[in-house]
Amino acid sequence: MCGGCASIYPPDGGPPDTEPPSLRKIRQSSRGKTLHLYWNEHLSLTSDLSGTGLWMNPSLPFEAVLRGRRIQLRLLFEPNSQRCISLWGGPGLKDFTEQNPLPPQLLWKSCLEDTFAFKVPLEQTNGEAPIWALFSCSEQAYRFLGWQGWVYAAGLPSDSCTGWAWQDQDRNQRWDIHEPVWLPPYDLFHAAQDSFPPWQRFFVDTFPPASPKVQLLDSIWAVLFFQEEVFPKGEYVFPLSERVLLVRQGMSFAVQDSLGLERVIQVPFSSDTQGYGVNVFWPLDVNARTPLIVLRWTEELTCTDAFWAARSGDSLFAADACFESRQIWLSPLHLSTEVEAFLHKANGEVLRFRVPGRKYAVTLPTVSGVARWRVYGPSRLFSGTWVEALPEETIWLPAGDYAMIGLGVKEGAWHPVVIKEGRPYLIAPVASPLQRFRVGE
Repeated sequence: MCGGCASIYPPDGGPPDTEPPSLRKIRQSSRGKTLHLYWNEHLSLTSDLSGTGLWMNPSLPFEAVLRGRRIQLRLLFEPNSQRCISLWGGPGLKDFTEQNPLPPQLLWKSCLEDTFAFKVPLEQTNGEAPIWALFSCSEQAYRFLGWQGWVYAAGLPSDSCTGWAWQDQDRNQRWDIHEPVWLPPYDLFHAAQDSFPPWQRFFVDTFPPASPKVQLLDSIWAVLFFQEEVFPKGEYVFPLSERVLLVRQGMSFAVQDSLGLERVIQVPFSSDTQGYGVNVFWPLDVNARTPLIVLRWTEELTCTDAFWAARSGDSLFAADACFESRQIWLSPLHLSTEVEAFLHKANGEVLRFRVPGRKYAVTLPTVSGVARWRVYGPSRLFSGTWVEALPEETIWLPAGDYAMIGLGVKEGAWHPVVIKEGRPYLIAPVASPLQRFRVGE
């Protein structure tokens, strides 16, 4: 007679296991302080038995031990028949063989009466870090995990709740100010309603623009590179793009970010200059107002009208070009793709970069409540990532994928989020939610 231990590995051959583990049954001890969760397969030894794997609503302490296909969970509090508690599982629990994660789901609750459940869509979810949603109902806090662009919540004692979500990038189950948040368009909502508008993604910015990187052109001029779009205030400041400024050394001036937060910049004076390669810049707002292609650079070059050309396959395309001091105007080519461009300097150096062959006219729609549109797109040549325009205004954009939101105020900095009692609140909601569109052929 031969014998041996059963294997927890799948037999060779056959399709791979793509199904997550499934809960078969739960057995509760007579005193109600121990739960035994039985699964259809062995769970991974690396499963998270707290955090994203198991958690209680409301948040209450427990201890859990994995024993093959069973999780033994001991409640570290006295159960109360007047309080409904629920146990949740999530992607921190994985099967042993293929590490398939468990989608967030309700595993057990202590009460039999009906509770409220609903699903909320989240916009622009990306990355592998977990997204936690926090709901406050009847003075109790309830946590749920986002999954594939949605938050599923259940076991709530009331249909009137407040809620928000954040991406736990440092995985400490606590929101930090650098982490993105998702906020509903209104603070108080009713769980019994039929559907919910998507929660929109924001970054909470309470800091003025960071100090720029400084490169010296010569003993007079310096180029300042910022990490975000800035709006300068003062003389002798020439914007090369939304993120790059050309300024005189030895001066001080103020810059504001898109929220109106301000920093005073003192440009150091030095007779020493760094080796510096000439850069070409794409001023996004200027380019959005004209079908011409506008480039800025650091050279004080003025020349007569010229032309520029690009080749596609066996075809050669050419158009007019005009050079001004630190600015170049290019008529569009009949090409929708980016082309490689060359600028030959007087000292023989060649500057290479890529630029769109043309732009397309986009007329922004009129929507009730929208006073201006903010259009987001790809950054190119040290430009910004967004431009604002009015309804029915025509702007010019290169081919590509874009998104836009509608704002309810016509002028001034848009500061949508404020922090109260340690959590973010939406104080200036968008008048029209995020819309995606494609420009070009």
